[in-house]
Amino acid sequence: MVDMNNKAFENWETNRVRLTFSNGNSISTVWGLGSMTDAANKSNEYGGDRFDNDQCEIMYDCSDKLRKKIEKKYPDSDNPIGYLSIEEWAEIVYWISKDTHPTLTD
Repeated sequence: MVDMNNKAFENWETNRVRLTFSNGNSISTVWGLGSMTDAANKSNEYGGDRFDNDQCEIMYDCSDKLRKKIEKKYPDSDNPIGYLSIEEWAEIVYWISKDTHPTLTD
């Protein structure tokens, strides 16, 4: 039986997904309508069209060591990080999937 509090894939809205890895780390990804990335690129009251923008924003939970690595590569961003290309997103997902979360090593 799947632990509903620790599912690997969780789609909580049409354009949002949360990935939780067996190492305890997680990353939430939002794209399109309602995201800060899309809203900044559009001037209409709805924040834009989810199909017009090819970038995403993320929030993540990982070790302090990895968080510092991410912050070093994206110094103008905080958690969340916006305006990521698919390649940047994939790189961060890879790092998060390989990192050891501190709650698993305590």
